[in-house]
Amino acid sequence: MVFVSFGSAANARFISPDPTDPTLPGVGTNRYAYSLNDPINKSDPNGHVAGEPDKTAEGITQGGFLGGLLGGLIGAGAGFLAAGPAGALVGGAGGAMDGAMGGAILGGILGVHADMMENRQAAKEKKQATTSPSSRATTKETEKPKETVSLYRSVSEKELSQIQRTGTFQTVYGGMEYKQFGLSLQETRSFRDKMDPANHIVGVTVSKDTLDRVGDMTPVDTFNFHGGTVSVHESNLNEFNSSIIGGIGKYD
Repeated sequence: MVFVSFGSAANARFISPDPTDPTLPGVGTNRYAYSLNDPINKSDPNGHVAGEPDKTAEGITQGGFLGGLLGGLIGAGAGFLAAGPAGALVGGAGGAMDGAMGGAILGGILGVHADMMENRQAAKEKKQATTSPSSRATTKETEKPKETVSLYRSVSEKELSQIQRTGTFQTVYGGMEYKQFGLSLQETRSFRDKMDPANHIVGVTVSKDTLDRVGDMTPVDTFNFHGGTVSVHESNLNEFNSSIIGGIGKYD
């Protein structure tokens, strides 16, 4: 077990998930991975997050070396006082082994603590960065609403009834294959007044991305529609209808 996660030596991996938030640095979405699957360059001493550099390994190595050196000197001195040169040799060897083991354990403990402090500081900095005003501003910029386009159409009483009943634009058998819309409400009203004052004006708002895909921007009746027109073929009406934002409005 590495503090919080059980490990399997046979499989060389954790067999219980890391409970830490996977969005924090050094954790990752694979809750069973050790040191982000990079054990050569990273370590996961506390079972929570992978950190670098590996202070645990450094602590064990340096602690073992210093402990062995100090233990050897102490053991050699004590052995020399007790049994002369021969005792110094035996005492130095034993003291070096004991000192190295004790130093490695102490160094490892201190290294684990250093790793944990570094990872905790990294997580704190990450949290501060994601909650700072500049990061929130960046998030808002990336979440800007999609660009939309407003369209208007003159419809008969019969078409208006169909629109109110279904909430969509539809073609009729034997009728035109396109639904044509004006980009200007004023121009569409003027067109209605000239052609059939009994008609009604309806309008919709759709995303520009969808309109670019399904709409034909070729100008139609430029005498009445200076601001432009959009024609939607019957084969594209389903996608067009599904992109309508807020329903179909009536502008009489």
